[in-house]
Amino acid sequence: MSRTVIKACAAAVGTVALATAGCGPSGPQMESRPVVRVEGRVLVQGKPQKGIHVSFFPDDATQEARPHGTTDADGKYQLETYRRDGAPPGEYAVSLFWPAPAKEGDDGSSPPDRLGRKYADPKTSGHRATVATDPTVVPTIDLK
Repeated sequence: MSRTVIKACAAAVGTVALATAGCGPSGPQMESRPVVRVEGRVLVQGKPQKGIHVSFFPDDATQEARPHGTTDADGKYQLETYRRDGAPPGEYAVSLFWPAPAKEGDDGSSPPDRLGRKYADPKTSGHRATVATDPTVVPTIDLK
């Protein structure tokens, strides 16, 4: 292998390592926040739907974690944070995104939202949740 190819590979690996080093919460400081089990249910016009992405955005600006989950066939979800089940206690704005199924020939870009992006922005979704210090069941969200 030529030196030019080796240098190019080393530069690419270094660039990727630097670019990903600052992505997302990590390290002992972020991993040390306690989490509690959180579950809930999402309905669309009174019916459960599979595959709705549920994300919690904390009101506490010092908390970088973004608890998230995806609904199953019964519309139920469980949140995960720091690659662990649960979410840190606190107040949250909730966003919901229901991706349309991929179609053959799609270019790999973000799929359309079956909810018309009406609930995708946590600031305007109209949905909020409180995670207590004990296991929490979030009240059912019924999207009209």
